[in-house]
Formats: sequence, structure tokens, C-alpha cells
Amino acid sequence: PQTSEQKGVAERVSQLGAGIKVDKLDGVSVMTAINKILGVDTYKKNGILPPRESETPMLYGEINYVVLNPEWKIPPKIIKDEYYAKMVKNSARVINREKLFIVDGRTHKRVIPETILWNKVNPKNNPYQLIQSSGTHNALGLIKFHFPNGESVYLHDTNNKGAFKRRNRALSHGCVRVEQPLELATLLFQMNDYDEEEMEQVMII
Repeated sequence: PQTSEQKGVAERVSQLGAGIKVDKLDGVSVMTAINKILGVDTYKKNGILPPRESETPMLYGEINYVVLNPEWKIPPKIIKDEYYAKMVKNSARVINREKLFIVDGRTHKRVIPETILWNKVNPKNNPYQLIQSSGTHNALGLIKFHFPNGESVYLHDTNNKGAFKRRNRALSHGCVRVEQPLELATLLFQMNDYDEEEMEQVMII
């Protein structure tokens, strides 16, 4: 059964003209909803959503800004589940390969990676934040679309474009990867009355 929040999302999407049922949301219908909410039929691209065990929560929000060349602050759960064992085994290799830097969450200051003994760190109470530097290697790609919500969910580019060709695209951790994010950004800027010169200034990546 739908929660009251899910019903509210369904009603809001319906009011905006999307007319998509909450229990039918997937990578295709999310992009269809974007098309209909924008009032266009030009953004016919795929999306990549999470598998069922980490599925995107039902929510509604309005995109209020975009970030060009974003850094990726890796969520604590992903650090615990996917990075901790690799950091214990060979942290230098992971840091160099993924171009990470580390911040101590207690002091909010950068930490010299070699000073951390990962085998002494409690993975359930890890004070260290792993942050991936911006660039073409970044998991968020070159642009992120932010909208206010309590779930840390957003739309973003990706450095793994080949994933869009897969039949099963349930690959993300909770956010939605967008196939042609710069095209989506252009549509959003046009909707907000940006002229060509303003868009050129904004979209320098």
C-alpha cells in the first residue's frame, strides 16, 4: 500500500501533467515524467536508478540549482559497505585511482592519508569523509541537479556512460543518473529565460 507521502507525490505529479502511477516509476518513466513536467517531448533519454535494495525513495522537489564539476562526498553507508575493506587492504591505491581526498568529520580539516590506520578505524563509527575530486573521473560526472529533499537524492551526470546501454540499469545507489545531462540543463535554462550568451557563460565546464 502507498504511504501518505507517496500518494502526495502521485497527486503532485498528476497535477503537473505527468500522470504516472507511483508504483510504476522506473528509469523510463522518470524520464517521461521529466518530459511532461517540463512540457516538452525532446528529452527522450534513459535514466539509471538503484536496485530494489537501495531504491530511490518517493519524493517531490523542484530543481533549485545545478553544480558544474561537482565533487562527490561519498555517503557513509557506501564507505562502510564498499570502501572500508579496500581502504584497509591498500588505501593509497584506492585514493590514487579514484582521486580522493580525506576530511576528518570532527575537525572538518583535510587529513594526510598516510596518517590513517584503516585497520584501527571502526567501520560503524568512521569519522573520516572520503571526497572524490571534480573532473571527468568523478562518479557524478560534470553536472549535478539539486532539489531540496531529506534523502540526499539528486539527478546527475556519470563517468560511466556505457551503463546506459545495458538492459538492466538498476545500478545507482539512490540518485538518478541522467544520460544527456547537458541537454537537460539547456532545457531548464531555456525555461528560466536564459539567452544564448548567458547559457554559454553558465555552461563553461
